Amino acid sequence: MRIAAVFLAAIFWLTATTAQEQRTPTVNQCRADREAWLLETYGRGTGPGAQHVSLHTLFDWDTEMGVCGLGVDEEQRAAYQNAQARFEIEVSRRRRDFIERHGLTQQFYKEDAAGER
Repeated sequence: MRIAAVFLAAIFWLTATTAQEQRTPTVNQCRADREAWLLETYGRGTGPGAQHVSLHTLFDWDTEMGVCGLGVDEEQRAAYQNAQARFEIEVSRRRRDFIERHGLTQQFYKEDAAGER
């Protein structure tokens, strides 16, 4: 009986978590998130910039901005695309730094020249 209760509680928690993750933000939430995230990562002009934000978070922000610009707040689509571009530039910078840090630059160029894309 106790195991069944724990199992049902786990199912309820997973269902609630999934529902929260799949919620569609409102226009106000989209605009507030965009402004807060851009300010947090680029707007102050001092400090670490986007370096303190994890890749997972950048991907989540990018995804939400896509949802916002393509259905929730199409009036400001360009602003959401701009935010996405900034997050994607940061991800690209980190990939480049990873390649350089691990001495993979020449291998990257060699494979690209060979058509491995």
